[in-house]
Amino acid sequence: MLKFWCEGNSWRMEHEQIPITADTADDPKVAALIEEAAHVVDREMAVKVGELAAEFPTRGKSGEANPLGQWIAELMRLEAGADMGLQNVGGYRTSLNAGEVSRGDIFTLLPFDNRIVRLSFRGDVLQELFDYLAESFGGGRFAQTSGVSYRVEDGKARDILIGGAPLDPASDYKVATLDFLLGGGDGYTVLQKAHTIEILDAFPRDVMENWLRAGNVPSPSDFPPNVQSGDSHSGSSLDY
Repeated sequence: MLKFWCEGNSWRMEHEQIPITADTADDPKVAALIEEAAHVVDREMAVKVGELAAEFPTRGKSGEANPLGQWIAELMRLEAGADMGLQNVGGYRTSLNAGEVSRGDIFTLLPFDNRIVRLSFRGDVLQELFDYLAESFGGGRFAQTSGVSYRVEDGKARDILIGGAPLDPASDYKVATLDFLLGGGDGYTVLQKAHTIEILDAFPRDVMENWLRAGNVPSPSDFPPNVQSGDSHSGSSLDY
């Protein structure tokens, strides 16, 4: 327990260590503060932000194109004005049911405080990113994408299209993703080869809420498959 008070122009402090056990009674003042905060959180999380036309499931998200992950990646891509969006499969945690979507649903889906970053790459470096995606296909390090399509074969990325055009090793491309991945999370150290790095003042869950509040009603059919695979481990699943 801490106690502060002011004497003249100086602040004084005393502290006391109070052992806490299972038999320790709740402090009424602290319990009241916690209850008040819980009511505020419950009220805010219950706010309706939009509607979904159909369920967005997470099943199979590590071994095939997953519309929920593609949607999140697309929201980041649009927010950043990028050519490609990249969302790791471990970064979104639950399915979204058809019908009403609350703010709490979005927080449960995207529980991490990751900012959106905009990265610029030459096409030859971007090929390394796609090869890492192909190598990670079917496991927890895989990521869903938007704005692109490619094929996984023998652990390599083939037939890469960005905005419908073949990847050009000499051209520049912008990728929207998360600061967690930029920091090397899930092994994405290749992102640190970007020649330009911009950290945006935006979080994916806020972008999703704003997009739904604008009246958009997305459906899984809006996000057709953008990765094909002939590898033996395709179709595996990772659910949370």
